[in-house]
Amino acid sequence: MAELPKPEKPDKKGWTQEDLAKKSGVSIDTVKRFLKKERIKRDFFTWIAQALNLEITEIVDRHEWSPPSSPATPIDWRETCRAAAQAKRQAANTFFANDLGQKIDLNNIHVPLGLIERQQKP
Repeated sequence: MAELPKPEKPDKKGWTQEDLAKKSGVSIDTVKRFLKKERIKRDFFTWIAQALNLEITEIVDRHEWSPPSSPATPIDWRETCRAAAQAKRQAANTFFANDLGQKIDLNNIHVPLGLIERQQKP
C-alpha cells in the first residue's frame, strides 16, 4: 500500500487504511481485519484485492481460495437410463384433445394403406 499512488493525489504515494476502505467499498474495520489476516467475507476480500489491482491468488493460496472439490457422486447409469426410457414412454402415451374437447390417443390411430397421398418428389 505504501507504493500505490493516492486516489485523490496521484503524485503522492502511500495509501492509508481509509483510502483502501473508500476504494474498495468496505468499512475501515474490515480493512483492519484484512490487514491483520483475520477472517472477512469472501466478497469483501475480492473487493479489496480489486482495489489493490491484485489477483486473489497473489494474496491467498489458490487451494485455500477454492478448495478441491469433493469426490463426485457416482452415477447409477442403469437407473438414469431406466428413468429416461420411462419418461419417453409416458410422453409417447399422450392424448390429443381436438376442438370438441374429445381426447384422442395418438398411439392408436389406424390409417388404412392407400388413403394417404404420398408427397411427390419435385
